[in-house]
Amino acid sequence: METNRASVSFIIVCYQSSIALKTLLITIPKEYEVILVDNSQDKKTEEIANTYDCTLIKNEKNIGFGSASNIGAKVANGDFLFFINPDSSLNPDSVEELLKAAKTYPLASGFNPKICDQSGKQSFKRRSVLLPKIRMDE
Repeated sequence: METNRASVSFIIVCYQSSIALKTLLITIPKEYEVILVDNSQDKKTEEIANTYDCTLIKNEKNIGFGSASNIGAKVANGDFLFFINPDSSLNPDSVEELLKAAKTYPLASGFNPKICDQSGKQSFKRRSVLLPKIRMDE
């Protein structure tokens, strides 16, 4: 699988996030497909989608982040899906580094970049703990 810029689709779930969305979109190179899934019927999101050449999906109501993400994924054309929140921004090499990782680890099913605060300090802690499934009938 060729890992070039055309193979990535960004999926951004929006809910009254037009101000933050503009800041994110200027950090995404124009070669990438960008899909906005609007859960708030915000008219400003439609204007932004037109200005930044994004595909816009308008939901009639707020269906939640997960469902909206799935709707965006269904229309995406990229080999790789990049789910990102509208209040985020990308460093110039973020996607290229993730694509290198995908090429290095072809059996992996997901990656995430280093997440930093505005000062550049890492702010995401990887402390996930899997809990056993609890049976409700016990």
